[in-house]
Amino acid sequence: MTQKLTIEAKSVAAFATLLADMPHETRATVTATENGTPWATVSIAPTTDTRRTAFPNILGTTAVGDSRKRGQSGARFTAGEARDALRVVIYRAAKMV
Repeated sequence: MTQKLTIEAKSVAAFATLLADMPHETRATVTATENGTPWATVSIAPTTDTRRTAFPNILGTTAVGDSRKRGQSGARFTAGEARDALRVVIYRAAKMV
């Protein structure tokens, strides 16, 4: 089951760190806010025992099917490469406003 989470993150680095520190089993659509204003939304989910995926989403969408643009790719990563991979996805999500 996918959760919808909102977290306060004032920068890409802060958002990447918070996403990387989430438990591996987390399946969620996570929205980053700055002073209550959303600025990026990312879907995160595990794929194997050691790898996870993250995809950028369009802000304000209600269903998974309409939340991604074609050509907006995500990233598949392990714990050691999480912050770098997540930064790329977050930058993509921030552009999808």
